[in-house]
Amino acid sequence: MFSSFPLVSLVIAAGTSEQIVVRRIETVVYEKKQFDHSRTYTRVACIHGGGFNPGYFAGPIIGSGVTEVTEGLNGDPQPMPPGTITVRDEGIEILISPKGGESDFIFSGAILVSYEINGEKRAVQYGSGERPYRWTNASLSSTTPSLDWDERDGRWKTMAEVSAHR
Repeated sequence: MFSSFPLVSLVIAAGTSEQIVVRRIETVVYEKKQFDHSRTYTRVACIHGGGFNPGYFAGPIIGSGVTEVTEGLNGDPQPMPPGTITVRDEGIEILISPKGGESDFIFSGAILVSYEINGEKRAVQYGSGERPYRWTNASLSSTTPSLDWDERDGRWKTMAEVSAHR
């Protein structure tokens, strides 16, 4: 399964005496294939959530070594590196979404986050060679069938059926 809106949520909490600094967020591509528009696809939706208001959006630009970071919903994008994200006492949520790359491809890879807690270097990785994170930057047709899980009926339904119950 490939995400057409790739998004990883990283939540970091700091104690009152701790300093957490996110130094780098990057995308590593293990495999890239041309998206095959001749095949039939089904879009799987998830519209159960109520929205989000993260502290930062991070967009690692594929193949560049640079990540654009935006504070809040309306901030100006800043390059990282050299920029960093410092976590305050209340903690923070960073939404990470790979950006760029050639159009109409499917990707398998990983998202790597390097950070420090009180100067001690650490890292977290989403995806691996054995279990890659998968996404696409291809545009799906508006006629691509879309399904969503209906919690009440316990089955997959078309988006039209789900919308009719709301």
